[in-house]
Amino acid sequence: MTYQKQCQRKRKQATVSKTPTGPISHTFDYDYDKVGNLISSVEKDGSGTFIGSITEPSSGVFQDGSTPGL
Repeated sequence: MTYQKQCQRKRKQATVSKTPTGPISHTFDYDYDKVGNLISSVEKDGSGTFIGSITEPSSGVFQDGSTPGL
């Protein structure tokens, strides 16, 4: 696994391969807010095809998309 980091020492990207010199099998890209909290992660396979992502929920919205109090 290899890593690229931003100036705040946060991981910006991780790549995974089956062997140290083998082809990349997965790439994970990370984004952070102004204070350094992780706000998103995107996973792609070795050919760059999107596999999945995780993002910070909008303020006032639960993970299932419902709004509190409604």
